[in-house]
Amino acid sequence: MDQDFLKKEEEFRRENKQLELKTKEILQKVDDIMVKKMQDLQLQHFKPEMRHIDLKDLNLPRSVDEMGAKGMVQFYKSKIKTLQDDLAKSQTELKNKADELKKMQKNYQGACEEKEKWFLQYNIEKNCNAKLEKQITACNSKLQLKDSENVALRKEVEQLKNELKNSSNELNASENRLKRASQEIEKHKSLVKTLRQEEKESKESYRNNLKDLISTVKQIQKHKNELLHGYKKQIQLIDNLKKQKVHVESCKVLELAESEFFKLLEWKLD
Repeated sequence: MDQDFLKKEEEFRRENKQLELKTKEILQKVDDIMVKKMQDLQLQHFKPEMRHIDLKDLNLPRSVDEMGAKGMVQFYKSKIKTLQDDLAKSQTELKNKADELKKMQKNYQGACEEKEKWFLQYNIEKNCNAKLEKQITACNSKLQLKDSENVALRKEVEQLKNELKNSSNELNASENRLKRASQEIEKHKSLVKTLRQEEKESKESYRNNLKDLISTVKQIQKHKNELLHGYKKQIQLIDNLKKQKVHVESCKVLELAESEFFKLLEWKLD
């Protein structure tokens, strides 16, 4: 943008110089025409004057008596013809000067019109140049303001770059920490998965053991019932003792089952 304004300013200044030179040339032409007109006007007032004929100028003889009447007449006719030729020549030159003056007057009038035209154009261009100079001045002020803003923006950009660099470093550090944390999480996930699998297997083993224990208890209970039923009549006398014995055996079996159950629980907890 700065280069465009500088180019426009240089172009306006160059056009202004060309216009001033052209105006000077026109004024010089007008001055030349005025001088020529004054010279022609002086010629216009020129009037041919009849020269006083002096005998000496006519180259007359020293004594008229020396010439005859016929010779005198012939001599005067010759002189008159010469004077008439000079007069005709002077009149022709005067007519030519008058025609030339009219032509110069016409040229002068055209030059005056052209001068007025150029003066009008010069004033228009001058006003236009003044406006353009004001615009250029305003643009220069705006450019200076923009330059100041650009300097401030550059400083702000540099500051933002530094902040971005610091943020990038912090982000890299955070990413490294996150990566390590992700690795730790993956390890813990794997460990949890292993523990869950072990827990599942332990629960399955516990269920199987519990089923086996229950089945064993049922078998023992069934065997006990069979024994009680087979020997009921044979041990009626010692029924109370047998009941106590059966009760003790049942308690032992229960204690054994409880012991096995608690062992399983302790193994699970370990």
